[in-house]
Amino acid sequence: MKKTQKLLVRNIFAVVLQFILLSAFGQENFVPGRIIELNGDTLRGYIDYRNWDKNPKTIFFRNDIIDIHRTYKPLDIRGFMVEDELYESAIVDIETSPVLTAKIKPDPELHIVKDTTFLQTMIRGTKSLYYLKDRTGKSHFYIQDSSFILLIYKRYIKWVEGKKYVAENRSFLGQLINYLDDCPGIQYKIEKTGYNKISLEKLFDNCYAYKNKSVGNSTNPTEINFQKKTDRNKAEIGLIAGMTSSTITFKGEMHEYLTKADFTPSLNFTCGLYFDIIIPRQQQRWSVCNELTYTDHQTTGEFYDFESDEKHTMNFTTLGFSYINYNCMIRFKYPVKKMHFFGNAGISNGLLLNEVNIRMQEIKYYTEETTKYSFAIKDIKSIEQKINFGLGTRYKKLSFEFRYELGNGISRKSQLTSTTKRNYFMLGYLF
Repeated sequence: MKKTQKLLVRNIFAVVLQFILLSAFGQENFVPGRIIELNGDTLRGYIDYRNWDKNPKTIFFRNDIIDIHRTYKPLDIRGFMVEDELYESAIVDIETSPVLTAKIKPDPELHIVKDTTFLQTMIRGTKSLYYLKDRTGKSHFYIQDSSFILLIYKRYIKWVEGKKYVAENRSFLGQLINYLDDCPGIQYKIEKTGYNKISLEKLFDNCYAYKNKSVGNSTNPTEINFQKKTDRNKAEIGLIAGMTSSTITFKGEMHEYLTKADFTPSLNFTCGLYFDIIIPRQQQRWSVCNELTYTDHQTTGEFYDFESDEKHTMNFTTLGFSYINYNCMIRFKYPVKKMHFFGNAGISNGLLLNEVNIRMQEIKYYTEETTKYSFAIKDIKSIEQKINFGLGTRYKKLSFEFRYELGNGISRKSQLTSTTKRNYFMLGYLF
């Protein structure tokens, strides 16, 4: 039985993982777009659009939706447009130092190398801004004069009087002061600008707004000829409700009335709210799903303790626990026509709200019979920690999900360990 349950957990995890990996990389998405050839001509057709999180190194293009695709690299074309995005071919400088605090070093020197890529256009006009997220996930920003100029930013470790600090090379602020020198009314805002999409986009918007105001023009028909607004996190809120099937098992050298008893499965109702934070890019397929749910279960077990014909005990155990749970999961959804299939995995913490914890012993000693009541488990966990895996589908606002959950049980005793397993069958409604 236990081997079967472990195998079930592994199989569910494998299915969820394969679903996510195959879905993430297995489907073409050719949509209308156009490429700008090296001679400046525009060729319309279809581009395999992936809503790239990291700038693409190659694209696939078809003249016709049923045509065989051709592969283009940055040196093959000037750029391309697809959906609401514009990419320009470029050979640019990138700074290769790590950005994660755990990996940065006491090295203030810039490490510049050349990269050939498609730059994403954030703003193109009299003052232009471009973006690159490289293969390592590091973000780079560029302005354009006669060529693309890297805005310099680097984090490094600095020791001051024996103490370690994270220092920053913010040379990009000086570069921006010079580049936006025709917007004197926003110069004071530059020093507060961060090296990120939202902050830089806001600064350039302020510059264009200042220039329009200074010439008495409330619109901007000429200075900005393209702008891609930064993608923001979106959220979905809804209700979930359904049924759970729960089982509990115990392990230990003592407490035979628990470890050797067969506890009945518990079928119960569950309900809750979910708050799904959709991560930008990658066609909004990835999200962080947060849930607040209510679950409970109640089960009984029996164990016959036979010592001799003169003395034997019948143990009846009743256990019941209700929880308010916070679930945090990574979810990947995959569109198929009007439906979405999704897989998710994550962790859960359940706060104990109420408990039923009874052990009844019917003791027969020769001709004397007595009944004794006590706690079945003397030390109960106030918080149960769990992992879960799920697969489901959604059509418009309605969804269905099967989820498997494995918890570390209810006993705090080191001599008595417990495991809870739940199967969820849930319906969801998106507000």
